[in-house]
Amino acid sequence: IMTSGERFYELGKKRVTLLFMAVLCIVFVVDLMLAPHPFSLEYLVYGNDYGLITEYGKLVNLADIHPQYWRIITCIFIHAGIPHLLVNLLALYISGTMLEEMKGSGRLTLVFGASGIGSSIINMFSTNGAVGASGAIYGVICYLVLSRTITLKDKYSIIKFVVLSLYLILPNLSSSTAIIAHIAGFLIGGICYFVSAKK
Repeated sequence: IMTSGERFYELGKKRVTLLFMAVLCIVFVVDLMLAPHPFSLEYLVYGNDYGLITEYGKLVNLADIHPQYWRIITCIFIHAGIPHLLVNLLALYISGTMLEEMKGSGRLTLVFGASGIGSSIINMFSTNGAVGASGAIYGVICYLVLSRTITLKDKYSIIKFVVLSLYLILPNLSSSTAIIAHIAGFLIGGICYFVSAKK
């Protein structure tokens, strides 16, 4: 049985992952509250296109983004409905805690940020209204794969491997726009790994 001090220490090793997850949840709830139209079940399932955060934070096409370049970052923290949010929260918790415990909070922040921003910039050429942290999470997963952190040594590791594998495959079966952001984030995560390995 872990003591309170040991629990606090374990949480401390996951603090950036938990912080990112908290921000994603807070942004989603606040965006729902800022919708000018009456609250609806449709918002919860498919996303809130009328929320002020979504309206002024989602990624738009390169031709339309000037001078609102903040969208490259803000779109990472916005999600289109609870299913979209929950899937990304699960993948972020698994991959984020693995990377943070292995390489520290700074490395997770760097990989997540670089992959998220990089995927937004590339996705900007083909999208008009994209949201979500999946590009950043794909980068984190790529870093884990290349560093051989994901193993199959026990039942819990196998479950995490299966969940992350499904996360890499299933979302790309329905949206060509998402594929571009996912591939871009994954590749940038790989670049982060090779740069850090070289150093």
